[in-house]
Amino acid sequence: MNWKPKRSSHMTIHEQIVDWVKSRIERGDWTVGTKLPTQRQLAAQFHVNRSTVQLAFDELKADGLIESKVGAGAFVANNSWNMLLDKAQLNWQNHIESSIYKPNYHTIQLIMNKWTISFVLEQVNYHRTCFLRNN
Repeated sequence: MNWKPKRSSHMTIHEQIVDWVKSRIERGDWTVGTKLPTQRQLAAQFHVNRSTVQLAFDELKADGLIESKVGAGAFVANNSWNMLLDKAQLNWQNHIESSIYKPNYHTIQLIMNKWTISFVLEQVNYHRTCFLRNN
């Protein structure tokens, strides 16, 4: 672990530590149940005050990524992947364009047209039924 927060960054030190821990979890370096280094160890490694690490840990706990057990330390939470996935916004267009397969826009258009026609017919039937009930 050679990473250290950059004091010249536009992000605060604790935000950089939060991002660093999140990246370790996202990459799979720290899996569910992994015990994190102690706050004192990280403070010494990063050359920061322990309260800075504690603030980062508090934010990670609030986000549901880590959990603390009194006397045992901090661990990657069981729901950490779900929390990270919920925040990730997929760009489907980029995903489609990066695929080795070409998108079948014709089929997609047919599906959308069929869905649109079904939706419109349902709306027409609904409004017709409402009209007949009122007259």
